[in-house]
Amino acid sequence: MKYYRPHRHRKDVLMLSLLSRGNVDNAISDARDQLDAEGRLYICDVRRCPLPTGPNVRGVRKQNLLRWLDRAGLVAVECFEQKDLTYALVRKMTGEELRLQAEQKRGMAHAYFDDQY
Repeated sequence: MKYYRPHRHRKDVLMLSLLSRGNVDNAISDARDQLDAEGRLYICDVRRCPLPTGPNVRGVRKQNLLRWLDRAGLVAVECFEQKDLTYALVRKMTGEELRLQAEQKRGMAHAYFDDQY
């Protein structure tokens, strides 16, 4: 598990200190297996954002984290930022949420192909 390490003070926080999107996917997928009994876990994205600096950077980092969680089948119960850290309290998606996500993806694929032809 070289992609994240437990937070020094809290056992339920995983720190994602990552370089590429592939590493993010791997780390979050691994983290999904370590959710506690309630199915909840804090994930913290601690990368320096490589995007342009300015007032929008924090929001972009938060959106990226939410997108990665969504791809891994996790839902952010709450999401907040402190300094340059983005925290998300996450839980696993329910069967209904996973079904809706699959339907949305199918719908987007159909829309894409309809536009192409």
